[in-house]
Amino acid sequence: MKKNTEIKAKDSIIKANTNSIKLPKLKGKFSIELFDAETGRLDRKVESENLVTNAVRDIFAANNLGLTDYSSIMPLSTKLFGGILCFANTLVEDADNYHLPKTSVNPVVAHAGQTTYSSASADTTRGLPNDVESGVITNGYKHVWEFASTQGNGTISALGLCPADLGDWWLNGGTNFFPFTRLDMWYKNAENLGRNCQRCPSLFDATNGRAFAFLVASGSVTIRELKDYGVIQDIGLNQNPVNTKVAPLDYEDHTFSITNAMKCYILYYQGNIHFLYASGTTITRTIIDTTGWTTSSDTLTVAGASLTSAFDYPAGNFTDIDADGYVYFLGSNSKFYKVSYPSCVDVIAIDRQDDDTAIAHTGGFACFGHYCHVSTSQYGSYYIIEGNTAHRCASSKASNPNAATNSSDYIVENYYNGTGTGMMKFNNDLVRTIGSCSNNQSDWYNGGGYSNAMSKLFLSTIKNLDNPVTKTATQTMKITYSITEASEE
Repeated sequence: MKKNTEIKAKDSIIKANTNSIKLPKLKGKFSIELFDAETGRLDRKVESENLVTNAVRDIFAANNLGLTDYSSIMPLSTKLFGGILCFANTLVEDADNYHLPKTSVNPVVAHAGQTTYSSASADTTRGLPNDVESGVITNGYKHVWEFASTQGNGTISALGLCPADLGDWWLNGGTNFFPFTRLDMWYKNAENLGRNCQRCPSLFDATNGRAFAFLVASGSVTIRELKDYGVIQDIGLNQNPVNTKVAPLDYEDHTFSITNAMKCYILYYQGNIHFLYASGTTITRTIIDTTGWTTSSDTLTVAGASLTSAFDYPAGNFTDIDADGYVYFLGSNSKFYKVSYPSCVDVIAIDRQDDDTAIAHTGGFACFGHYCHVSTSQYGSYYIIEGNTAHRCASSKASNPNAATNSSDYIVENYYNGTGTGMMKFNNDLVRTIGSCSNNQSDWYNGGGYSNAMSKLFLSTIKNLDNPVTKTATQTMKITYSITEASEE
């Protein structure tokens, strides 16, 4: 395990209060060295500077009323810049293009993070951190990773830093890889919509400064529209925290009759709220226009699918739309389905390893670029869906978030003491809001607040090589990557 060494230059910046955080300007520089595995002779060396993406900026911009605790991702040097991914094909060199490419389009040839593997043969794309040569440098941190002759063989056309855990496991880690980090934030609405409902908003309208909380019954839904929700529009790093003990925010409740409302998936789409009752090859859709608070209904046909409805839950069940325009549903035949929306002409069936008939309230479907995370029912399984493959990943819940170990490896608490009600976007895909999390209190109905979850599925830096590097089984490889604070000039 790599030692936890912080960049002292960042301490005074990063550990300050939210309203005084100033992110430093960063730059990255790397080298790739190939050595003859028998003689140790240097065969080739490539080095260059590269692009630092806006992922870290956007994570800190999503501070949700200034109440987000970022301590779980500190220091940035080893947490958000602590992994490396090497790709077979080039990437789009754009600071906002930090979401991961599909593996079918651009597979990962080599990867490494901050921990060692127990068996190299378990994943022949994984390398090892070099703890001796890695460490603090002037104004930054230097990472060094080693790849044996059996590891990371193939052609590398692009590479980038990423969160440490993603570098450790990529999508090959199964239930070892937990794709989120919890960023604690406790906020409690002054009034419930009703017992066993959602105290906290799950959907946000940043454009109009609103948020929405839900109470869903068998044939109706009440949506609480929280108006002027803090300073949700233009929220950023310099926003002052709000006082959560003041009088209730201004709100208005809107109630609608919707057949099978508790069994619907809730989708926020183009500023409106869609209730989707999925069954077999049919989606019965009710669209709630959040401007005039009117409804319209229609029926969509999903040819060849075997969709199943959501589980009864009064705070609502949520689905999401990915960067390719697909909305996700549970299938009744040990499958997930992704459906082009709203046309429904493209239907993709995805095999999963369980036959649970419900989506767990610990997450619902949550999309991050081309990828989607979902947890099936109460004691079900956890997946990252990519393309037409469902990769297993670690559970998104744990019994005690205050435990001394693995304190960030959970999204909500145990099933009965604070169920999550969906992972909804705030102002970007990387940070989601988790509803009805009780902070380990005995009665989540009265003690429920919400927290944030940060996805680890992003690139912190991006660089396309001028000339691709090909590593063979007769070579070892060393990647040295420095991330430093740049001067204001």
